[in-house]
Amino acid sequence: MRRRNKTRQEHNDAPEPEFSPGRITSVSTQTRNSSRVSVFIEGAFSFGCFKAVFLASGLAVGRELDAASYAALMKEEARFKLREYWLGLLGRRAHTAAELVRKARQKDYDASQFERVLQEFRERNYLNDEAFARAYIQEMSTIKKWGPAKLKLELRKRGVSDEVSNPLIAALIPEDDISALEALVRKNSRRFKRESDILKRKKKIADHLLRKGHKPEQVFRHLDHFLEIVSQQP
Repeated sequence: MRRRNKTRQEHNDAPEPEFSPGRITSVSTQTRNSSRVSVFIEGAFSFGCFKAVFLASGLAVGRELDAASYAALMKEEARFKLREYWLGLLGRRAHTAAELVRKARQKDYDASQFERVLQEFRERNYLNDEAFARAYIQEMSTIKKWGPAKLKLELRKRGVSDEVSNPLIAALIPEDDISALEALVRKNSRRFKRESDILKRKKKIADHLLRKGHKPEQVFRHLDHFLEIVSQQP
């Protein structure tokens, strides 16, 4: 079977050799990823990087590339990779800065670039914890019927401070509105109804509503009402 020789462009998956300074003799677009280029120094493959990073560096065929310039190029390459990864995440849904950092750490992105790219995103208004929290509260209180305590806890996990979440929760969830609690009781009424002992049934209802983050005083004040809802369900 005839073996096909690799062309100079087919360095997508090949390990990069240790960098050696010298003159850039050619630059070619990679066959498997047209957004990246392979850079050759003194006729031999040296490294690959994103085309945008290479063009922004001002480097070109015929230019000398020393160790310091290469190190600066690799820093920009790391920053570009991180930026593209985070933009992809933000394109799917809003994220807090803490979420972006956590996911980038899990993927072993260069941590030294985190703060610089985060600052860039803040300046461009790609990141806004208040807007994220507002959308999150509206979604989870509507779909999952979560109460204030659960919302605050989940927002903390996502890096949103209480200073941001507290006024939003107070504004978006009316103090005397028990419609979310009623909806949770109706949804789980069959399960509650399996408990024939009324006191135990009350406890099951209360425990469920408290786990969903609703205020204890609200739960216990209306517990007889919730018990009546269960009894009325078929």
